[in-house]
Amino acid sequence: MGDAYQEHGWLHIPGGATPEFLQQLRTFCHQQTSEAVLHGVGIRGSKSQYLYEPPDKGDALDQLRQVGTALGGLDGDNFTLAERHIKHYEPDADPFPVAHKDRLASQMAIGVSIEVAEGSHLVLYPSADREVNPFLTADLRESLTPDRDPEVVLRNAPAVEVHDQPGDVIVFPGNSVWHLRRHSANTINLYFKCNDFGCDPLAEDPSTDLRSKTTQDLIGTSDADIMRTFAVSSRRVEWMGRLRCRDGVVRSTVKLWDHPMRFGTEDELTFLEDLASGTPLALDKTMAAHAISLHQVTEMASGGIIDLIADRDGTGRNA
Repeated sequence: MGDAYQEHGWLHIPGGATPEFLQQLRTFCHQQTSEAVLHGVGIRGSKSQYLYEPPDKGDALDQLRQVGTALGGLDGDNFTLAERHIKHYEPDADPFPVAHKDRLASQMAIGVSIEVAEGSHLVLYPSADREVNPFLTADLRESLTPDRDPEVVLRNAPAVEVHDQPGDVIVFPGNSVWHLRRHSANTINLYFKCNDFGCDPLAEDPSTDLRSKTTQDLIGTSDADIMRTFAVSSRRVEWMGRLRCRDGVVRSTVKLWDHPMRFGTEDELTFLEDLASGTPLALDKTMAAHAISLHQVTEMASGGIIDLIADRDGTGRNA
């Protein structure tokens, strides 16, 4: 199946979910209340979304990592689960919505169909305009010039219609494939959004909170203990760069998801840019090279801009 995914850019696995898993999902959906509906930046559309809580998060993450590695060639050591949402489309959902791309963190979208209304189906455009959405939101459309709107670039593009049934599994690169669901009213599905570059803006990978907690615990230890750790970029970094404000001054800037921008020094920005490659940096070897102090490191760690881990694998799972 991995070869088919690589060749076609998507995969439909009829009955890919076991009957037991499908029943577990239906039970989970039945137990949700209106208070559990997710809200916040980047969560929108004509559907109610719920955070899916698997019975065993660790086991579920391992299984997803195996799927991502086998099908999409994702790096298992850096596998990150960026979203795990049950999506319940409203009865009055638009039957003919416009196409969209998922946020950057959705390098691979794994969908499980739970309830599929009559006529409801997924439409994919895997061969047209495969540029990755660079944003951590689905706001790509707002950045496009009129000639690059999906209604224009997809006008004559071949479409793949997936007429799924409950228990089917659909896999595709969510951040680069334009897609939509027609006649979606009352349809329910579960989507896992995954990547292998450590991007988790909503902090929904179980290991993300663990890594943050480990970081905060390390900050309270001795300088010598901190110096023995490795620094990695926070999974919630949205962007970093040099910003020229209207006063003409260029400032080194970093922004976390759903947080205000923070100004820093040029040395700090260079350090963060090096971390963006995904390779953990040993503090005892890198601080002098980047001309940053232990105080600056702990300030960035306290602010959630970087994480500190005890080992080089960079996942935080062993932290």
